[in-house]
Amino acid sequence: MRQCPKKVINGPCGGYRGVSCEVNGECIFMKVLSNRSVKELRELFSSVVLDERFKIKDYLPVLRRPLTRFMKSLTRDDNKLIIYEVFLSISNDLGRALNDLKSIAGSDVVYALTDSPLGVLTFDPLALALMLKDHVNVLDFILNISMRNKTVENIVRYVMTATNMGLRNLLIVTGDWSKEFENSFTLDSTRAVYLLRLLSDLGLNINGEIITVPQYIHLGVASNPESDYTSIEVFKSVRKILAGAEFIITQPIYDVNKFKEYLNGLHNETIRDVPIVPAFAPIVSEKHLRIAESLGVKVNRKDLIEVLRTGDMDSIINKNVELLQEILDTIKDVKAVYLSTYGNLNLGKMFINILRKVL
Repeated sequence: MRQCPKKVINGPCGGYRGVSCEVNGECIFMKVLSNRSVKELRELFSSVVLDERFKIKDYLPVLRRPLTRFMKSLTRDDNKLIIYEVFLSISNDLGRALNDLKSIAGSDVVYALTDSPLGVLTFDPLALALMLKDHVNVLDFILNISMRNKTVENIVRYVMTATNMGLRNLLIVTGDWSKEFENSFTLDSTRAVYLLRLLSDLGLNINGEIITVPQYIHLGVASNPESDYTSIEVFKSVRKILAGAEFIITQPIYDVNKFKEYLNGLHNETIRDVPIVPAFAPIVSEKHLRIAESLGVKVNRKDLIEVLRTGDMDSIINKNVELLQEILDTIKDVKAVYLSTYGNLNLGKMFINILRKVL
């Protein structure tokens, strides 16, 4: 069997499209898994797959009490959070973006700082967070860390720097394939989460050596409930939870029934109560449709697509608000929504205000 181009060993990354690989040909995992029963998937995903570099393979991370402002708020019944995705490519005017981010900040907002989504070069999320900490009034920050073009040493150094600067919420993803720049992967997100739990819980490196006094962090991962293979997404999430993930943020949701199927499946397969945060990304243009598709998200909403074709922006915004309300009405006890506007800060400001009214 040929090797996965991203060197993933814990199941398909978020880049599979049906049974195809986003990079080339057929996904080696989907070829094997797409026709498996739930019982077979349960057995196949019953443990974390680690390579020979991991000298400690029997550690069982447990859920910890929430220690950051984000995690404390996420687990309280009386709080409603808006997690806003800060997507700033290096072509953005940073001064103007800072002013926009100040205007949409608030004590109910958490800024999630992206790390080269879609393979696009963005400002370093750690450097951006350190700058924003002194200028914006938000509840907390989440650093997105992609495994693309990072060695194990890079990851450990980066996380230790972040924790010592007070940034302790991390969203770990394998990362998107770049069509313009070099691609190399040394870990998938599951192994990276396990490594960082060794680091934060025990102060141990990948080779089992003591490298630091343990520092607390909270680790999140991503999932795609819009996949055509819900059971595979469920068991991918189960494996990430076994590795030590403490919260899950989904890809944008447009099909409420699929999301409910994913939630029910995850509830049946894991005994750990890990918060699931649904993501919403307004579709206001054909470009947004193409971005969603590139993320493996199918927007099968004829009503939305028909309104898009009219070009009437008021009607388009109203249709998106209807869809958002449908998601919130159908899924009970939503404590947080992850909002992505793909870098459009004006649209972000609009939908943050909408979310404050409907949450």
